Amino acid sequence: MTAKKTKKAAKPTPKKKAAAKKPSSKPKASAAKKTGRKGVTGPKTPSAALRHRMRLLDYMADPDNPPLNRSKLAELVLKVNRKTLYKTFTPADLAEIEAEGLSLRRARLSTTSAQVDASLVRQALDGDVSAIKLYYQRFEGFSEKSTVAVEPSLDDLRALAIAKGFEPEEYIATYFQVRSKGGRPE
Repeated sequence: MTAKKTKKAAKPTPKKKAAAKKPSSKPKASAAKKTGRKGVTGPKTPSAALRHRMRLLDYMADPDNPPLNRSKLAELVLKVNRKTLYKTFTPADLAEIEAEGLSLRRARLSTTSAQVDASLVRQALDGDVSAIKLYYQRFEGFSEKSTVAVEPSLDDLRALAIAKGFEPEEYIATYFQVRSKGGRPE
């Protein structure tokens, strides 16, 4: 007879209880060693969003740079595509960055703007007609816009009355009554 070899089922070994850790003789690495900056913990570099924000603000605040749309800002300034820009920033974030950039640009140009305004006032006081006109536009809100009212001819009114199914003479009389009262006839 041959002896049957039976394999015993492996018994799960009981988990060892965690032994109490002994204090290490090595000192722990300081925050300065972890980050390379003394007394600072965390990443060495700012987040991508913060870096992109700073680049955008630097570009927008410089008066020598032309204004760009968001796609061009992403491509030329940040060197990313438009999709990445919108993954990084919401439209509200971008609007806030644009407003802040414009504010910084204006602050950098404030001295220059004041000098230009002073020169404009001097020219206007010297009698330069175009400078006087520009002065009033700039400081007084003057505008040369005018409105032109176009009145329909009687033939147009007759044709309109017939198209709408009205008696032409009654329609024309009603039209002018409403117009004389300052209303807008239909």
